[in-house]
Parts: sequence; C-alpha cells; structure tokens
Amino acid sequence: MPNYGDARYWDERYTQQKATTFDWLESWEDIKEHTEKYAIDGIYCKDGTLSDNAGKVKEDLQILNLGCGNSILCEDMYDQGFKQIYNMDISSVCIQQMAERSKKDRPEMKWEVMDVRELKYPTGMFDLIVDKSTIDALLCGNFAYLNVAIMLKECQRVLKTGGYYMAISYGVPDNREFHLVREHLKFELNTYKIEKKHEHTNQLSVHYIYVAKKLPDADKQCDEKWNHVMN
Repeated sequence: MPNYGDARYWDERYTQQKATTFDWLESWEDIKEHTEKYAIDGIYCKDGTLSDNAGKVKEDLQILNLGCGNSILCEDMYDQGFKQIYNMDISSVCIQQMAERSKKDRPEMKWEVMDVRELKYPTGMFDLIVDKSTIDALLCGNFAYLNVAIMLKECQRVLKTGGYYMAISYGVPDNREFHLVREHLKFELNTYKIEKKHEHTNQLSVHYIYVAKKLPDADKQCDEKWNHVMN
C-alpha cells in the first residue's frame, strides 16, 4: 500500500495526473445540504435560533480545505459564494497545478503548500475546516494514530470557538469517532450517513460525515492533556 502521508508519493501522482481533477468520495453537490445544515447554519445559530444574517455572509466565512488535492470541491464552493477559501496540501506539485487552474476565474482562492500536522495559520482563524478523506489518507500511512492526533490538534487550534471541523470519510463510526473524542480534543461530535445509488451501475455507496464543533476552553484542554496522548 502507498504511504499516503508521504509528499513524494503525492508529487509523483499529481505529476502523472497533470491537467486532470479527481474528487475522493463525494462531490460538493452530494455534501452541500449536509454542510449548510449541520455546519454553516450552526455558525450563526444562537440559542437554537438562526441569526438574521445566516446564509447571507458566505463570502465572509473563513474556510480551510484540508489536504485539498486536485478536487474541484473548492471551485464549486467558490462559485456558490464562499470566497475566503484557503486550500492547502503537502504536495507542491498539486498546489502549483491548482493555483494555475484557478487564478483567472477564482482570483480570491488561496493555495499553500503545508503539512496538516503543522498548520501555519493563527489560532482561532477559521469558521469551517473541510476534510474530504484526508483523515482516511493519514490512517493508511505510517504512525497513523499519532499523525491523526497531531492533525486534529492543529485543526482544533486554528478553528474559532464554535467553528466546525467536518470530515467526509469512508471510515465507519467505530473506526473514526475514536479519533475525534480523544482527551486532548473538546468537540461536540455528530455523525451522519450518506447513501448514494450510482445511476449507471446501480451500486450503493456509503460514506459518513463527521461534524465536530469546537467547544469553549478546547485550547486549554489540549494544552493540559496533550502530554497524556503522546505518552
């Protein structure tokens, strides 16, 4: 099995796939309803009621596309009004290709080479992090549990309190929820199942959306508990 945590693997893959795109698991249309209902609306929800500006300020939301790859998810989101999208990936080849692809029609889109285990963003920067199978890729690599713990530590840090980390994954809850409820994290977690019948093959695919809301004092809890996770 390839080491999906290795930048060299991805650089070689994206070099071979130049001028193409590929969406892991679900498209934006497949997850749009879930994203807006369970994450975006929640950002503006106060005391169980949506605020007056909910749904009207898409362009102001700070969104991180985690391990973006050459998916067109970010393009579809941008075209529907989400302008502040930061796309990062460990592969410099991927980032160069996608930045070139978007510079004319989507000039506000941001592209950066970065490791998900060492995010260079300030604490509390993002309203929403979208992880479309990046957690799956790390779990197929070396030191899988440690790398996922570090990644989620970083994701929690760069989220605003009340912001959402949303993972779209093929992993079943018994194998994924563990990583989102470890002691260094303080999330309110909800899990949703997506079933889709493919028109031409009549086959049914099943994926899951893990929606984790950052709770107050999450950063403090991480500081206090991180050593326990590492030991």
